[in-house]
Order: sequence, then structure tokens, then C-alpha cells
Amino acid sequence: MKKLMIASVAIPLTLAYSSSSEATFSQIPHSQVPHIVSIHNTTSHLYELTQSYDLVVPKGSSGETQLWIPLLFNNDYQSVKSLEFEGNYQVAFITENNLYSAKTLYAKWDKNAEKRLLNVKMAVETKEGESKN
Repeated sequence: MKKLMIASVAIPLTLAYSSSSEATFSQIPHSQVPHIVSIHNTTSHLYELTQSYDLVVPKGSSGETQLWIPLLFNNDYQSVKSLEFEGNYQVAFITENNLYSAKTLYAKWDKNAEKRLLNVKMAVETKEGESKN
């Protein structure tokens, strides 16, 4: 199983086609947050988002399997603190090579792959309140 971790990346979130996928979203207590930078009059929260994909190729189809997962983006009120993904893919990477330059996680599996598994985990900090602008 291949694994990659990227920290402090500018990275939206959606589930792509799969016959079996699940996502969880949980808040991390402030006591476990190493460092939170806040803006004026703000309340910040740190969440961990996990997604699991188990892709099944439709009967009668052939060829390689490709998956694009939109990733969360950074702005004044939301910041991606870390991104990890692992699976049995042939190749996987983050790209912005699309019409809207949106960050996506791309993964590809060989046509003969017995299983097509991918797990994604992100830590996201949200901020409520007034910006300093």
C-alpha cells in the first residue's frame, strides 16, 4: 500500500463515482491542536475529514480506472493544515490541471487491479469572526 503525506498545502471536497465510499468528519479538541493562528475576534475549530474509496469496475468495462477528487481550498476562513492519502493505486498526485485550476487528487489503477482502494485524510481549520481587513 502506497502512502503520501503533505502538510500545510493549499488544498474542495466531493466523492467521485464509486460503488462503495464513505466519509467522516470529526472535530479535534483544541488541546490536541499544536498551533492555531487566528484573526481578529475569531473562534477557530480544527476538523479531521476522512474519505475511503473502494471502486468497483462496472461489468463489461475494460481499461484503467481513473479518479479525480476535488480538494478543500484555503481562504480567510478555512485553512487545510495537512493532507494524507494512501491506497493500492498505480499512480496518485495532486494537480491543478483543469478548466478552473481547482486542486484535485488524481489516482489511477491498472486495468488488471484486483481492488481499487484509496483513503484520504485532511485536517482543516475553520475561523469564525471578523477579518482584520
